Amino acid sequence: MGWYSGALLGSLPLLAIEKQNPIKISKKATLIIFPLSLLIMGALFALYWAYQLGGPISMVQPIQGVAITIIPALLGWFIFKEKLGLSKREKWGFLIGIIGAILILLR
Repeated sequence: MGWYSGALLGSLPLLAIEKQNPIKISKKATLIIFPLSLLIMGALFALYWAYQLGGPISMVQPIQGVAITIIPALLGWFIFKEKLGLSKREKWGFLIGIIGAILILLR
């Protein structure tokens, strides 16, 4: 929760400087954001629960790392259609970044 709260609070002054309204969200976007937020929180809860059950850190940590680095970006790309604004070079850079993150996390 700290990461997301910090991101929200940190973005508000920037949005005010840019003269953008951070509260203006369509109903359709709200219907997508709320269930996705619950799913992300549920996934984090499941990972912490796996730790409490004695899951080996060598298995749980890489899964958690992949989940928190790649899944939010993919949600933005496909659910919120952010992919449409990216150039081919940016898409290749993202793909290389994903491969690098996976290799680092699974070392």
